[in-house]
Amino acid sequence: PFIIGVTVVAFGTSLPELSVSISSAKKGLYLFGSRVNITEGHLPELFKTKRIKYNLLSIGINKRTRTIRLPLLAGLYKPVDQRSKKLRGCNMSFWREDFLKVNGFNEELVGWGIDDSEMIQRLHNLGIKGKRLRYKGIVYHIYHNEQSKDHIHLNEVIEQDTTKNKVIYINKGVDQYLNN
Repeated sequence: PFIIGVTVVAFGTSLPELSVSISSAKKGLYLFGSRVNITEGHLPELFKTKRIKYNLLSIGINKRTRTIRLPLLAGLYKPVDQRSKKLRGCNMSFWREDFLKVNGFNEELVGWGIDDSEMIQRLHNLGIKGKRLRYKGIVYHIYHNEQSKDHIHLNEVIEQDTTKNKVIYINKGVDQYLNN
């Protein structure tokens, strides 16, 4: 969805807190965080109660320390000019105008994987910095079977080229769907 010029990425298996992305948005930055994983065994209870608030002691989750909210510690995270290994596509947001400057996600990538980090690398190549939302921006990720990673090596080659050659704008992206 597009919200006040901020694009929040939320795949169908993620439950983000949009207010955090909106209140933390600043020009020249994209935001990213990790996720709390809701276990497969907890899905029937989740769908029955529709309860999506969890804490450190909640059952049915993995990565439980990521439920901790500590605004003072969250404020210690400063913008960085290199891509983090903590980046998760299910918990990132960026300005619509920056997304369009890099032509969005690269549709030359095949299957699952690398699409989020490759696009974020192009934002870095453009000069956009990332800020981690640790202790602040929590996303709950609903369990699902993983898709095949058979083609991930091809995607990694594209990502390495993006990094090495400082690619910003890709040929096959969102522009093909926009009314110009």
